Amino acid sequence: MKKLFIVTAAALATAALADWGPAKKLPDTVNSPFKDFGVCVSADGNEIYFSSTRGGGEFNPDIYYSRRQGSGWTPAQKVPGEINTKLYEGEPCLSWDGQRLYFPRGDYNSGDVDIYVAERSGGGWGKPYKIPGKVNKEGYWEDNPAVSGDGSTLYFVGGRWPGNQGPCNIWSSKWTGSEWGEPVYLSDINTEYGESDPAPSYDGRYLYFVSFRSRVKIYRAENVGGSWRNITPLNDNVNKPYGSPFDPSTTADGKYLFFTWSLYESHKYPYIYVSRWCEPAVTPTSLGRVKALFN
Repeated sequence: MKKLFIVTAAALATAALADWGPAKKLPDTVNSPFKDFGVCVSADGNEIYFSSTRGGGEFNPDIYYSRRQGSGWTPAQKVPGEINTKLYEGEPCLSWDGQRLYFPRGDYNSGDVDIYVAERSGGGWGKPYKIPGKVNKEGYWEDNPAVSGDGSTLYFVGGRWPGNQGPCNIWSSKWTGSEWGEPVYLSDINTEYGESDPAPSYDGRYLYFVSFRSRVKIYRAENVGGSWRNITPLNDNVNKPYGSPFDPSTTADGKYLFFTWSLYESHKYPYIYVSRWCEPAVTPTSLGRVKALFN
């Protein structure tokens, strides 16, 4: 019994130390003097997609991509094909299998923005089309699409949707086999202050998101029996004491968190960052210290 208690105490001490490490700004091959936001990382961490105003203007951003190259990243390029237009193409989401690219498209000024999807075709992307089903509503703003690891659930943000508590809140929809079903309001997570940028972990255990409660922060909720519980903000390496983080996205193994961070309380001049999950091992020295407490 004593040995069991000692190991448990050491494990708890280790768990308390496990957290997101110092965030590192991605190089200038990715970031630019313009507005770079909405980052999404591939499951293996070797590719990122994001939106940027560097080519389309403040209200008409385009979608770019970059690939990991050694210890750096290749120069960001516009996604080829018919993804980018003269309209608003915002926060992209790459499906976990890398075969579909979801993104919002529409008229920024009118506020009519819908979610589209393009399927990978050869070395590029096929023609985008509006996702089928009940998610897109005429005259409303739907964005921040994110899919679950098994592809069965779509998370997204409804801007000023009927039923919202706040100006923007998070909804989900289930794939029926032919279309996306009736959206469900995530009442466990949403508040009157507004929530956005949902990002489920690959295993479905966690949902990362941005909330405007108190000030802009990235939070993590845990799936407990089908409900979202244990909602906590990430540490100061991500939620700095100043500025605003947005757009969380994790690799499939949960070891890397990509996000955008702005010095301001809005998406003004954001840059893309990455943080690594730090989970220190229990060393013989640290275990000895724990033992000493009970001897």
